[in-house]
This record gives sequence, C-alpha cells and structure tokens, in this order.
Amino acid sequence: MNIGMVLVLFILLVIVMSVSRSPDQEYKQRGNDIRINDVRRFDVYNQTATHTLIAQEFTGAFATPFPILADHNVPPGGSTNFQVTTKSCGYYYCSGTATASFNIYNPQGQLIGAVLITMYIKETIWFSVTVNTTASASGVVVATTSGASATILDR
Repeated sequence: MNIGMVLVLFILLVIVMSVSRSPDQEYKQRGNDIRINDVRRFDVYNQTATHTLIAQEFTGAFATPFPILADHNVPPGGSTNFQVTTKSCGYYYCSGTATASFNIYNPQGQLIGAVLITMYIKETIWFSVTVNTTASASGVVVATTSGASATILDR
C-alpha cells in the first residue's frame, strides 16, 4: 500500500467519524455535559380528611437511593416527596419519568381507592427545564396536579 492510499483512507476515516458524532458529544467536547443527571423534587399531598395513602409500587427514573415503599405512606393531611432524575438522553435533551402508585385505605383498614402519579422532567442543552405531574384516582378520592406536585382530595 502506498502513502497516497493511506492518506485517502485516513481522510475518509476522519469524515466518517465527524459525521457519525452526535450533537451532544460535540456539546460535551466544548466543556459542557448534557448528561448532568438533573434531579428535581416532586411533592404528593394527602388532603383527605380520614384516608391514608399506602405506597404500592415505584418505577422509573427515581434518583438514588431508590425510594422505599414504607417511607412514603401518607396519613391524612400529610405529604411525601420524590426525587426524579434525567436518565434518558437524546440529541438535545435529557428526560426522566417516574411513577408512584398508592392504594387508599379508610380508618377501618378497608381498601377504598387507588392513585397513580406520573412525574416527568426534561432538560435541554439550552438548560431549559420542564417538569410535569399527572395523576389518576379511583374510588372516593380525586387527584389534582400543578407543576411538580399532586394533591389527593376527598371526592
């Protein structure tokens, strides 16, 4: 192989490498790291008169340490919070989604409803952050959301 052929192959390799590099890799090379694992707090408020929220399952992009079910049972008038992180990254953003499900019990210990709360965070390479919470409830309660919080109320 002559020197001309080696030079052509090297130039082709450089072109292929620059085309295949993703924008977030280029962004990191400029001294910034999009994969900063931003963490945001989400609050859950139990504004029912007598019902207790018992945590059933947590899934998704919770920050470490992962939440323990028993630590997030919420008595009437109480609250709990979760730390959600950006775990999945695309070209121009990182995002994370986490869900928390609760059963609703009356003072006699009877199961009377359920709540599913979804918490979402998205951060772009321009450092704009979006947080959103959705909640669905069944049984004797309703759920409202605003930004990074969910409130459980008597129906």
